[in-house]
Amino acid sequence: MPYVLDARVVGDQSRVRFVVDTSVPLDAAVFALADPYRIVIDLPEVRFVLPDNAGSEGRALVSAFRYGVISAGKSRIVIDLTGPVAIDKQFVVPAADGQPARLVVDLVPTTRDKFLAAVQSYRDSHAAPDTGAASSA
Repeated sequence: MPYVLDARVVGDQSRVRFVVDTSVPLDAAVFALADPYRIVIDLPEVRFVLPDNAGSEGRALVSAFRYGVISAGKSRIVIDLTGPVAIDKQFVVPAADGQPARLVVDLVPTTRDKFLAAVQSYRDSHAAPDTGAASSA
């Protein structure tokens, strides 16, 4: 099973980088949720090998983060935010030169309206297709 070795927040009020060190490169779905402001990173199931206090302190745009296995085959990291942000970039860096693989998410401040539009856009693009079948519920 892949594992998460470290997770950290670096940056300032103009840009924050959330970095997750992993045993192998991992695909992730990264999206925003509102009220309260959060960024969610969905991963395949991983084992978290982090210090007990990991995520308890944030930096700049991030107030804290939490993590865990949410169901068979799925893990999640939730980043709690101090206000609305935009996901500027997300990418995976393969392991190299003795460094672990990394998942990187860059966040920048934005307006509430743009944040909510991003939330809605993600929901629309991941909504279950309408099959036209009537529900018996």
